[in-house]
Amino acid sequence: MTNKISLVATVAMYAVLIAVMLHLAGFGWAWMALAASALVLFLCRLYIRARETNRNLMRLLSIQMFSAALMLAAAYLIYTSRRYWILPLVISSAVELYVSFRISKEQQK
Repeated sequence: MTNKISLVATVAMYAVLIAVMLHLAGFGWAWMALAASALVLFLCRLYIRARETNRNLMRLLSIQMFSAALMLAAAYLIYTSRRYWILPLVISSAVELYVSFRISKEQQK
């Protein structure tokens, strides 16, 4: 079951990327795609965190949930036509990069 949830999270991450590209291309509805993808990603991370027993991995997964919440914030900023919508996405991607390396290192222990 966790493998299926991880697959859904990966697809949601690609959907976030596509939604950002659609917004940059000028599609007005791209914020909805970004919000839906980020919400699915947040829910997947919440499910994975709830089933984890290792406290270090739980902490790292909480950080990933915060990253998904930043993606939701970016969708809201796009909806309200703010020009700084890119900041939460940049912070989110930096956090995702850091946490992905830390999770793989923690799982090797």
